[in-house]
Parts: sequence; structure tokens; C-alpha cells
Amino acid sequence: EDISSTHVTLPENATIEDFVQIAETLADLHARWWDDPRISEPDFLTPQGGPLRMAQINDAETVDDQLAWLTARWDETLAERQDVPEDWVGHCGRAGSIWRDAVVSRAVRGQITLIHGDTNAGNVFLPRHEDGSVRLLDWETYKRGIGVFDVMCLLMSLNDPDRRRSLEQPMLERYLARLTEM
Repeated sequence: EDISSTHVTLPENATIEDFVQIAETLADLHARWWDDPRISEPDFLTPQGGPLRMAQINDAETVDDQLAWLTARWDETLAERQDVPEDWVGHCGRAGSIWRDAVVSRAVRGQITLIHGDTNAGNVFLPRHEDGSVRLLDWETYKRGIGVFDVMCLLMSLNDPDRRRSLEQPMLERYLARLTEM
């Protein structure tokens, strides 16, 4: 479907309001699919490779495999780069451990949803008119996971760290508020 007459790719000068609208769209998507039995069907349980694999939440074994993959990549990065501060190495190790426990706990409790899995700026389209809605394209990496991953993925796709920092709080606040409203 050609949406070029109704939507535009997320522009570099998108406003905070644009990002808040995206956060609302993601919250609506995640709330609709929260603990939906369909996300336990085989299409959702097929492990995926590559860097987007980290969002796939099936069971403790899958999460452990993902963490092992990430740890190997991290070790390769450390071997190649000498400019990584020593305290970052420790922080990343602790973050991996906390991430594993939090994700497994959520999976066991069933607190998961459908996620897009690749919400980079090129896959998010804003409406050209005020009465339109945000569209997400390229659903090749959809999976079951923790909804806020999609928010994080979009923020991480922005190149300017100051821009990311200015958007984190408004996006996360609106995302959580919208989920609470549902």
C-alpha cells in the first residue's frame, strides 16, 4: 500500500509532540496485544537471529542464548577497542545480569506483548494531516517481548545523543500514561 499521500517518514526535525504521538501509538499496540494468547503460537516463538534477537522473549533458555550471543559480541568489541572505560565494562556485565532476570521474570508471569522489533526512524511514518495516525512499516521482525523495547529502539536510532536525551522522558512518560489509561 502506498501511503506517501497520507504519511511522511519520520523527519529529522520531528517535534516532541510527534514523538509523543509515536509513544501513544506504541502503547496502543502493546496494550491491544498484552498477554494475547496468539503471541504464544509458533510464528511468535520462532527464534530470530541478528542484533534484533534480544527482543525475542520465549523462555529462560531463549533469553540465556540471547545473552550469550550479546556477551560474545561485547567481548569482541572490547578486544577491538581500547577506549572503553573500565567502569563501563562492569556496568555492562551487571546490566546483562539484571536484564536476564527481569526478562525471564516477565516471561514466566506472562507480561509480554506483540512488539514491532525494529522501530527505527525509517520504519515510523507520521500523518501528513492532524486527523491521521502514526503508521509502522516493515513488520519483518515482529515478535513477542517487552513493549518498551520499541520505544528504546526508536530512541536509539536517533544519531544525536542530546536529541535522544531530550525525548526520553516525554516519550516514556506518555507511553506509561497511555498504558495506564488502557
